[in-house]
Amino acid sequence: MRKSILLLTLLVSLLSYAQDNIEMAKDALMADEYFETMYFANRQLATNPNDAEALMYRSIAYYYTNDNAAAIEDIEKAIAVWNKKCQMPIASLYVLRGGYYKESGNYRSEERRVG
Repeated sequence: MRKSILLLTLLVSLLSYAQDNIEMAKDALMADEYFETMYFANRQLATNPNDAEALMYRSIAYYYTNDNAAAIEDIEKAIAVWNKKCQMPIASLYVLRGGYYKESGNYRSEERRVG
């Protein structure tokens, strides 16, 4: 019984830690603190490399720090790992990807992907 309680406590702690990183990344992004956004997204991705939300926040931070290649790479991975448990709709990821391609001057690549 003690072992079950200990494992449950550990699991709850890890989940809240992960959520804290996501919330901190989101808050930093809303405050236009892009390097701080990357920091918290990276912390989240260190424990869960397929976290679509962390990838999305980091891609936006990369975009605003003029690293379009990294932004595109992250948003592509976010789309690939997205699932129905994610908080954001997948359409928002596709909109971001289209914007990144357009901004990079490579919007024809995006047209071929969609059409």
